[in-house]
Amino acid sequence: MKTARLISCLLATAAMGLFTSPLFGMSNDDVVKMVKASLGEETIILAIKSAESAEFDTSTDGLVDLKEARVSEAIIQAILLRAKGRAVESEDDQRPASIIVPDEEVLPPDIDPVPGEEYYTRYTFKHERGKRVATNYWRGELVPINTRVTYVGHKKDTFTIKLVDSGETVALQNVPDFSKKTVEELLREMLSEEPTRIEAYGDEMARNIRTGTLRLGMTKTQVLLTRGYPPGHETPSLDGDLWKYWSSRFVVQSLAFDGDILVEGRGIR
Repeated sequence: MKTARLISCLLATAAMGLFTSPLFGMSNDDVVKMVKASLGEETIILAIKSAESAEFDTSTDGLVDLKEARVSEAIIQAILLRAKGRAVESEDDQRPASIIVPDEEVLPPDIDPVPGEEYYTRYTFKHERGKRVATNYWRGELVPINTRVTYVGHKKDTFTIKLVDSGETVALQNVPDFSKKTVEELLREMLSEEPTRIEAYGDEMARNIRTGTLRLGMTKTQVLLTRGYPPGHETPSLDGDLWKYWSSRFVVQSLAFDGDILVEGRGIR
């Protein structure tokens, strides 16, 4: 094993010498060159991690170009982490590999739900004895993402869904002072005509999302699919680096992001 690691380090060092110079950081083109030269995935990731500087294009077009050049998802993930100033996780780290996929390849189109029609839930949530408030408390029975439901209808600030498999009804109460949203906005966030394609993130990440298990390294979109939306009164914008969720009326869980990546949260590993 030590010999293999030494060989990987030597190959990575050679790769950096071939494809970078003191004047320029490692770039997307350098990674594509290494892939075309048939260097191993582990070696390329090590080169990305070890490069003295990096100038990666992580825009949508940049990521698509990498994909079209047959760069693996693991290498693209390493590029995104390096571009955000984070180290690539070691192979001994037990966090799940989060495959980076553009939102448009995962998220279903927004819709305006119609009473009496069947839909899929767009995120995992919990309810207590058939009731849930828009403050999004994390208590009670779990309803996984992509659960098939019937939208029964809404009255004033409450709308009702029926779980197709169990026949159980769940009333969701909007409290505008906390949610900062209308019932219609909450419905669009919760329901879709198509399942959310969480399998594109890999089996382990999809399992975490279905079970409501937050993990460090998740993107903001993955956090929303796993936990639902934070109440707007304390998280006025999802563009911010700090989101606040409530486990109950008295327990707050703050999540810290570095750009788009979850980097800190109590009890999250």
